[in-house]
Amino acid sequence: MSADARYNVAADRPVQAGLGFTWQNECVTLAVSASRRYTASTSVDPTTTFGLVGSLAGFSAGRSAKGPAAQCRQ
Repeated sequence: MSADARYNVAADRPVQAGLGFTWQNECVTLAVSASRRYTASTSVDPTTTFGLVGSLAGFSAGRSAKGPAAQCRQ
């Protein structure tokens, strides 16, 4: 789990905030995140970004047959 925030003390307003979560087992890694960017400008809208990243273990070249990823290839 990760979290970050930026606050502009001089302007007394938030600038950016984000949350993230990573889950991993022997075969899969999954990361989910969300980030919100605030603005005080009337010409630029605030934005929210969502992220999803997944990766499979045990399928790369040059890896050793030992370790947790070896169980996924059986």
